[in-house]
Amino acid sequence: MKSSAVGCDACTLAQCCESWRQHLCARWLGDETPSAWKPRCIVIVHARRESYRAAIGRGGEQSFGSSWIDFQSGQITARRIDLLVDSRGVISALGHELTHLVIADAFPGVQPPIWANEGVALLADSSEKQQLHLRDLDQSLRLQTAYHSAELLQTANYPRPDRLAVFYAQSAALTTFLVDLGGAEKFVPFVKRSNEVGYDQALADTYGIHDVAELHRRWRAGTQRSQLAGPER
Repeated sequence: MKSSAVGCDACTLAQCCESWRQHLCARWLGDETPSAWKPRCIVIVHARRESYRAAIGRGGEQSFGSSWIDFQSGQITARRIDLLVDSRGVISALGHELTHLVIADAFPGVQPPIWANEGVALLADSSEKQQLHLRDLDQSLRLQTAYHSAELLQTANYPRPDRLAVFYAQSAALTTFLVDLGGAEKFVPFVKRSNEVGYDQALADTYGIHDVAELHRRWRAGTQRSQLAGPER
């Protein structure tokens, strides 16, 4: 899926959003794919950062997209996405923000763990942005500032600004590792299972991984092999 260029009418943008939604639902929710959203999602495109920043508040200084959900009695009662046009005239954050809303359907009334929520959303980013995440991950591993997987999985709030880049990069990397291991269809059930029985048991049940310590060892071993292999030629 690609990002949308500015200049399209509201109908075309709505069709693009629905195509993205169906693609993301099929990938992450599978048999749990919901029918048309009720209520529908409101999507607002901002041409200027001032307007975008005024709409979303904190975080509007640097981001290009923001999503918001309201829950009442375990049901989603409102959905909204605000998007800022980037310097190329492209709406680059649509897939990322829609992913957050799609994943929310699998966690009625609660928020999924933020590493998983961001991990799946980051995989909808452009290839250029994902390369930046890989760069941040590589730097954190070289400088030994990366999270241990146990710490990452238990992170309940977004980290301080100087740790945010590595948090995003490692969330995407760990999500990719698990998706490569068991397929996208197992990832959301794994996260839901971990909420019920803890990560050690959920890893054993879903992936045959004994516990988080083994997950960390296997993920780091795979990362080291990728670094030694270097870029593809």
